[in-house]
Amino acid sequence: MQASASSETITFTELVYPSIWSLAPTLLLTPAVALVAMPFMPALGAFAIGGFSSIIAIFLALGMSTKVTLSTLASSHTLRVGRAMVDRKYLGKVTLVEPDGYRKALGPGLSALAYVRLQTGVKTLVRIEIQDPQDVTPYWLFSCRNGSKLKAALEA
Repeated sequence: MQASASSETITFTELVYPSIWSLAPTLLLTPAVALVAMPFMPALGAFAIGGFSSIIAIFLALGMSTKVTLSTLASSHTLRVGRAMVDRKYLGKVTLVEPDGYRKALGPGLSALAYVRLQTGVKTLVRIEIQDPQDVTPYWLFSCRNGSKLKAALEA
């Protein structure tokens, strides 16, 4: 069996981690779990289990971070945000939503049919119109720290 030689070129990639301040509440798991476990074990063991649960929660939050990738395979350009993907030919206008427009974009300006992928603590959003007649999704709205680089890569 011969392996096919596929040359995928990645134009843009970003792993959008949550901000450090959005992870701070997970530290409250330590005393909460310890207080629940203390009647059943020594205090040191209860705090050890509490600390372990905080560490697990932080790793889960980091592991569920959104990955944004713009890649080219043969003549097809693909944008992936999380598990969703769309071919470049269906992408329309790209708009950066700055932090001052965040509330409006997610409140009264949000379509119920839009694909939304947010990351806690990241206030810069990218909005991309979808021009696929077969798709009811009007646009994608997702968190991206380097939205201007993604916009430049899409417009190139």
